[in-house]
Amino acid sequence: MVLEITSPILGFESLQSVTLEEIDSLFATLYATHERSLSFTVCNPFALLQEYAFDIPDRTKEQLGIQEGSPIRVVCIVVPRTPIEASTVNFLAPIVINTQTQRMAQVALDKLSYPHFDTQKPISDFI
Repeated sequence: MVLEITSPILGFESLQSVTLEEIDSLFATLYATHERSLSFTVCNPFALLQEYAFDIPDRTKEQLGIQEGSPIRVVCIVVPRTPIEASTVNFLAPIVINTQTQRMAQVALDKLSYPHFDTQKPISDFI
């Protein structure tokens, strides 16, 4: 699925679209549409952290065309390391995807509002 980026991935502001490819039920990869060598491993945060929840800002809802009942998917960027247990997940900057409009945006959450989320949560905490 090709996704239009409406609010950039932090540090990759020039990236305008990505292709989402599933790896398995937990992981997927976002590839830069025009430069496949640039990619991000992402995961389903709800599979790792059952209490994971946040409010999607109104601006993001507008950018993505989110309305009541819109099909939404949320993923978080994983920083892969060797061994895999040393990999980390960024729960403070989730990527919100409207699968109907095929638009996505990264949302930078406020650490004070979400004190239990981290930018570098070890994946070993969940396996």
